[in-house]
Amino acid sequence: MANYSNIYGINIPIRSSDPTYPEDGQIWYNSSTNILKGNINYGTGSWSTGGSRNTNSPNGMSLGTLSAAFLVGGRVPPAPPYATNATENYDGTSWTTGTPTGQDMDSGTGEGSQTAAIIAGTGWPGAGGKTQTTYLFTSNSWTTGPSTPGSVARYYGAAGGTGGQSAMIKFNGEAPGGSVSNATEIWNGSSWSSGNNTLVAGEGSEGFGTSTAAVGFSYGPSQPQAYVMEYDGTSWTAGGAFPITGKNKSLGGTLTAGIATGGNGTPDTINALYDGTSWTVSPQSRPIGGAQPPKGEVGTQGSHLAVAVPSPTTATLEWVSGSNVVTISSS
Repeated sequence: MANYSNIYGINIPIRSSDPTYPEDGQIWYNSSTNILKGNINYGTGSWSTGGSRNTNSPNGMSLGTLSAAFLVGGRVPPAPPYATNATENYDGTSWTTGTPTGQDMDSGTGEGSQTAAIIAGTGWPGAGGKTQTTYLFTSNSWTTGPSTPGSVARYYGAAGGTGGQSAMIKFNGEAPGGSVSNATEIWNGSSWSSGNNTLVAGEGSEGFGTSTAAVGFSYGPSQPQAYVMEYDGTSWTAGGAFPITGKNKSLGGTLTAGIATGGNGTPDTINALYDGTSWTVSPQSRPIGGAQPPKGEVGTQGSHLAVAVPSPTTATLEWVSGSNVVTISSS
């Protein structure tokens, strides 16, 4: 006679040990202890200093995870701000030089991982240029992909997480003549298409999540506070209001378990967690405040990397959530 697992399968993962950085709401069965466990995030955790970067170039594109981060391009001080084609890889301890992009770039957006990344909507501040070119990184090699639709470039928000090279969205940005855009563009792994417009146009926008479940921050010329939006793969709706004003936060996580830290608001050391409805300010604020010029998302709500804090600097910060693992049942 068929039982439940024969019919529906087993959706709870079986692990020989507890995950190092469990996410809020994650459930697993520990086969070594025969215990079903879950993680509840109460907003607690700790900050520590990470490894120093090799360069202090702001306005690059950051992506990946706490233990496998990827930083692409940026501006090289001092002024005038010339762009760079340099990349750096982080292993959770130290930064090493990666494969150059082949094109100086800054102020775009990036998603994906150290081994499969996508960069789009970049600018070249030294020449004042902007580009619609898509850059793809796979196995230590850069190639160019299809151009993005329209003529909007620079300071895009995006969401796609570590799977961004195969599916991501990017939104808003700088339109011709310096005006701001509310365009949404969708990448399916091989081509771009236009989606429904965002609720509020903005230039210096940011985002986190996936291409079908995302949180977007829109910053317009007269917006001191981020307008928070949620994307379901088709349309944008209003999200939970962020608790303070200010732009350029460090982001990561998913629609129902996100993190936004720092920025140029007050306080600039804020550490806020999102549950898909509202923000909770963690009692563990960042030890170093400041903006987060590199665009992209690094890590999760449970393990997050903030780079270039404040800018320009080689400093990095690591956030790891507290131990909130609970026993659901035992045999």
